[in-house]
Amino acid sequence: MNRRRGLYSFFMSLLPFCIAALLVGCKPGVPNQYIQPDDMEDILYDYHIADGMVSTRPGTSEDLTQAYRVAVLKKHHVTQAEFDSSMVYYMENAELLHTIYENLGERLQDESRRLGGPALTASGQYPVNGDTANVWRGPSFMVLTSKVPFNYQSFSIKADTTYHAGDMLMLTMNSQFIFQDGMRDGNVVLALVLKNDSVITRNVHISTDMQNMLQISDDNFVGIKEIKGYFQLNTSPNTMTTSTMRMMFLENIQILRYHRQKPTITNTADSTAVPGRPQSGAQVSPASTPQSQQGVPPVTSNTGTPLPLRKATPVASPEMNRR
Repeated sequence: MNRRRGLYSFFMSLLPFCIAALLVGCKPGVPNQYIQPDDMEDILYDYHIADGMVSTRPGTSEDLTQAYRVAVLKKHHVTQAEFDSSMVYYMENAELLHTIYENLGERLQDESRRLGGPALTASGQYPVNGDTANVWRGPSFMVLTSKVPFNYQSFSIKADTTYHAGDMLMLTMNSQFIFQDGMRDGNVVLALVLKNDSVITRNVHISTDMQNMLQISDDNFVGIKEIKGYFQLNTSPNTMTTSTMRMMFLENIQILRYHRQKPTITNTADSTAVPGRPQSGAQVSPASTPQSQQGVPPVTSNTGTPLPLRKATPVASPEMNRR
C-alpha cells in the first residue's frame, strides 16, 4: 500500500512537467511551405551584403541590384515565388519578423566589430579620443520595417560631467533600403534639451543608399541636459496593410561630440583705436608724454578737432642780423 502511494506521488509530481512539454511540443511553428526563420535570416543577411556591394559601384542600375538578389536566392536554393510568399507570411506575423531583424542586427554588428568598427566599452560608451567622443549608446546597426510599431526607434542620452557648454554633436549613419515596391522615405530627428529647458531640433529625410550626417550644437553655451531623437521609416495608410518587403537598414550609427571654446568678446573701442593716441579714460603718465608736449594744451581747429603739432621754426634775432 505504501509502495502504491509512493508511485502515485511520484507520477503526480511529474505531471506538471509532462503538461508543459506537451504544450511546447504542440506550439504551432512556421508552416513547412514557407521559408523557416533561420533560413530567412540567412537570406536577408546575404540580401543586405549584396545590396551593399551594389551601392559601392558608381552608376549602378536597378537591373544589377535585382541580379545580385537573384544570385542570393539561387545560393539558398529558393525561388522568387517561395521568397515572396514567405515574406507575405512574415509580414503578417510581425513578431516573428521582428525577431529575425533583431538577430540580423546582432550578426551585422558583430561583423562590423570584426572588421574594425566601433565597439562599446565596459561603461556602455564608446572610447574617447581627446576632446572628441562617440557618445552613442545604442546598437550601431538597426533595421526598420514598414509595419507599425517596428518602423520607429527612439533614443535618449542623459548628459554627464564630460559634456561642456557649447558642445557640438554630429549624428552619422549609413542608410540602405530593401524595397519590393513603394516610396523610400526615412526620417531622422536629433534634439538637444539645454539646461534652461529650451530645445533645439534638426531633422533629415533619407530616401537613398548613402552616408547621412546631422549636426547640432549649443551655440549660446547654455549647457546640454539631454540628447533625444528617433529613427523612422515613414508609412502611408495604403502601405500599412500590404505584405510586400520594405526595410531600411541603418549601420555605423555614431553621435560624435566635439568640445568648443567660448569665443572671447573684444572691446569695440579697442578696434577703433588710432595708433599712438591714448584711449578715452586711459591714464597717461608724464614720462610717456614727449617733452615738447608736457604742459602744453592741444591745438584745436574751429571744430574742436586736435591738430598735429608742428616743429617750431627758429627766428633770427636783430643782433644776429647785425652780425
